[in-house]
Amino acid sequence: MKRLPTSRAITSCRRVAGGAKYTFWKSLALGVNGIVGFSKVPLRFATYLGMIISAVSLVLAGWAVYQRLVGAETVRGWASTLVVILLLGGVQLLMIGVVGEYLSRIYDEVKQRPMYVIGELRGFDESADYFSRDATRDASMAAARSEPTRPR
Repeated sequence: MKRLPTSRAITSCRRVAGGAKYTFWKSLALGVNGIVGFSKVPLRFATYLGMIISAVSLVLAGWAVYQRLVGAETVRGWASTLVVILLLGGVQLLMIGVVGEYLSRIYDEVKQRPMYVIGELRGFDESADYFSRDATRDASMAAARSEPTRPR
C-alpha cells in the first residue's frame, strides 16, 4: 500500500558526546541501496543506454564506410575496432537491462502483494465472509448441493 508523502519540521540538537559512527562510504552505500533496491529506473537506464551506444556504433560504422568510399585519409583499423567494441558493449548492456527488467517483474510477482487494498465495503452483507478461501469454497459447494438433480 502506498502512503502519501508527508513532511514534519524537526529541530535537531548538537551531539553532546562522541562523533558520528556512520562514515561517508556507509552513507553512500545506503543511498545506492535505496536507489537500486526499490526502483526499476536503473534497469531501464541500462537498457536505454545500451540502445544509444548500439545506435552510435552503427552511425559510426556508416561514417567509416562513407570515409572509405570518399577516399579520406584515416588511420587503418581504428574504425572497425571502435565499431566492434561499441556495438558489442552496447548489445551487452542492452541485454543486461532486458534480463534485469525480466527479473524485476518476477520479483514483483513473487512478493504477492495485492493489486488493491479495500478500505471499506459498502452494500455487502456484513455477516458474510467474502475474503476467506474456505467461505468461498463452502458457499460454492452448498450451492452445488442445493441444485436439483435431473434424472438421466
